[in-house]
Amino acid sequence: MNSRQAHWWRLLESAGLFLLALVPRLLGRVPLNNTDELLWIDRSINYWSAIGHGDWAGTLQSLHPGAFPPWGFGASLGARYGLRQLETWQAAGTLPMLEVARTASLFPILLTSATVVVAYHWLARLAGRRAAWVAAVMLALEPYFLTHSTFIHLDATVTSLMFLAALAWLVYLLADGGRLYLLLSGILTGLAIMTKIQAVYLVPYALLAAGVTYLARVRRFWGQGSGRELARLAAGLGALLSVAVIAGFAVWPVLWVDAGQVIATVVERAAMHLNEPHQLATYFLGQQAIADPGALYYALTLAYRLRPLTFVFSLLSLPLLGLAWRRLSAEQRGAWLLGIAYPLFFFVQMSLGSQKMERYLLPVYPALVTLSAVALTAGVTWLTRHRWRRLSIGVVSVAVILLSWPWLRLAPHYSAYFNALLGGGPKAVELFIVGGGEGLDLAAAYLNDKDGAEDLWTLSYYPQVFMHYFAGHTQSPNYGSWSGLPVAADYMVLTSAQVQRGIYPTTLDFFLPREPEHVVRINGIDYAWVFRVPRQELSSPPPIEQPLESNFEHRVHLIGYDTEHSGSELRLTLYWKLIVSVHEELQVRLRLIDSQGQVIAEQSDPPWSGDVAVLSWPEGLAVRDEHMLSLPDDLPPDDYTVVVSLRELDENGKERLLKLEGDEGTEVRLGPITLETP
Repeated sequence: MNSRQAHWWRLLESAGLFLLALVPRLLGRVPLNNTDELLWIDRSINYWSAIGHGDWAGTLQSLHPGAFPPWGFGASLGARYGLRQLETWQAAGTLPMLEVARTASLFPILLTSATVVVAYHWLARLAGRRAAWVAAVMLALEPYFLTHSTFIHLDATVTSLMFLAALAWLVYLLADGGRLYLLLSGILTGLAIMTKIQAVYLVPYALLAAGVTYLARVRRFWGQGSGRELARLAAGLGALLSVAVIAGFAVWPVLWVDAGQVIATVVERAAMHLNEPHQLATYFLGQQAIADPGALYYALTLAYRLRPLTFVFSLLSLPLLGLAWRRLSAEQRGAWLLGIAYPLFFFVQMSLGSQKMERYLLPVYPALVTLSAVALTAGVTWLTRHRWRRLSIGVVSVAVILLSWPWLRLAPHYSAYFNALLGGGPKAVELFIVGGGEGLDLAAAYLNDKDGAEDLWTLSYYPQVFMHYFAGHTQSPNYGSWSGLPVAADYMVLTSAQVQRGIYPTTLDFFLPREPEHVVRINGIDYAWVFRVPRQELSSPPPIEQPLESNFEHRVHLIGYDTEHSGSELRLTLYWKLIVSVHEELQVRLRLIDSQGQVIAEQSDPPWSGDVAVLSWPEGLAVRDEHMLSLPDDLPPDDYTVVVSLRELDENGKERLLKLEGDEGTEVRLGPITLETP
């Protein structure tokens, strides 16, 4: 093959790999998966707006630092809509979020697709074209990397930048890549750190790689040529760090204003993540806890998120290195060792932090894919005895693609795939948090098919996401609720992550024992449940024994009551009429008082009846609300009074009694109630 043919062959290879990566990513776009994506859309618009107005301080939108991805997200949005249109929508709160999100997701899709192609060419210089090709095919379709390649977040971006930065540095060190690779590694390192502070890992890794290269080239700590090699490596490290700093300052204009304070704040935030666990409960090994789940959490989630092929052959990489050690050059040994060191030490770094999420470990996936591809290629080469190598690698590539069908068929919900060798999704659900906003689009689609869907009220733990899929009205579960139970909604949507973490426990206790109307199930995993909120509406005005009219702050009317004395209990039935939606937790406080003014019994209960949620009701009708007051066994016959008040708990847990309209008081006195000896 002459040079011209080789050139066109390389272009054809690149185009094929790019399409192999691009197509499943385009098919895998779910516009919104979690609330963080909404934040990054807003931040990206704000970022570009600040740059457009010369407000360099306004580019401080996050302390991750999160400075580079807004360039990409914003460029995608600006190219389609224009900055002025985006600013107008944002100011009015009318961003067409689903379409905007689809557009913003093009940045990580294109970046990760390009990463596959670039990684192939750079890996070829380190591990040979056959191993590099298999690695690129595997990386294009690795399920967890594929999943995050469509998210409007930082993880896919920092993963791609870190992987390419490390590869460029290794090519410069071990494959005589020249200054271009040094320059590229520095730029990519700076952009990676400006994406997420965890990418500072590249600095000690670069130092480690330089040390391994020194030993590979000099072959002892001090020998002939060692001085020249040390000087070359030191100069390279200095250039790498200098270029990284320049790249970082170039993409984050706030550093031009007050670099010292901004960097100090970023470091302070990183230290907080290192020392303080998440405030919301996590779920691990079947238990809820607000604590650091430890390194085992990352080990398990990593094992379950890898495809079986990557899982098995990445484990075989180290023993295969031992078997092939004598046949490898010093540079090849160094490259393989550094390939193992990259995911290993990053795993250690992330395990030290108290705040853990499985996506934080995403940067190890391309490295593990590469290791498994090298091991797989070495095994195939040995089995075929060096014959028909090109054909055998082609067969392996086709096999890799075909073996990707178990998650490719799930498009756009690739995240529902878990390692089948370890029990898959049903087993993963028992061990750690599965899902976030996944499945909400399907739950909304189910409700949207109902007649009058636009008039329905639905509650969701992710209302900011669900509202963009649902044709009706959406609020969080504590909206219009008494003690967390919905009173102004038609449907409740629960998610697997919410259930695992025990978020809104009163709501979970109320709905989970019931049969859902619809279950969103993907790849054998229940991601969301749609419950119809049970109603207790009276079809005709109730026969109230003791009508009255007590208005609590023009929010709730007490329109009457009934009493029934049975043995050692007094059944008190209250009839309520809701005037406006109640946003805080209310409780009914009851006190039974004798003719001498002594309190005989008292209790506080939430205002619902039995196991049925109180709901809004038609004009003129009421909801029956029953309470049982326990009476002393020796209670004498007498006329008694029941004092009723409504106690409110706000978001901060502060308590107050609702006032009565037209009266400064807070209590309604019911009675006299005559109690006879049982």
